[in-house]
Amino acid sequence: MNTFWQSITAWFKAHNWTSKTLLAAIPVVAYQIIYNTQVHAFVLQTFQSYPKIGAWIVSAATLYLALSSPHSDAGTLAKANAIKDQPNAPTAEQVSAATPQK
Repeated sequence: MNTFWQSITAWFKAHNWTSKTLLAAIPVVAYQIIYNTQVHAFVLQTFQSYPKIGAWIVSAATLYLALSSPHSDAGTLAKANAIKDQPNAPTAEQVSAATPQK
């Protein structure tokens, strides 16, 4: 269980504000769709008129979140700390050899 929270923390530290905003907006939008009748009706009408729009939204969000990389040194370090105890984690020598020299 502890590694789960470390992974979540590492993910948040490793991603930029856009990813965090998208992740925070999902429950807000879901709440509005469920409890606001006007929003609910709009969403139903939109999805009935354009049935493929849901797949496009989910695909775009998934690709963005999956492919966005760490944008800060703290995020890179947090991601490294999250995997360092894994049995197949790279050694310091392997990381050094794979890191481009400036």
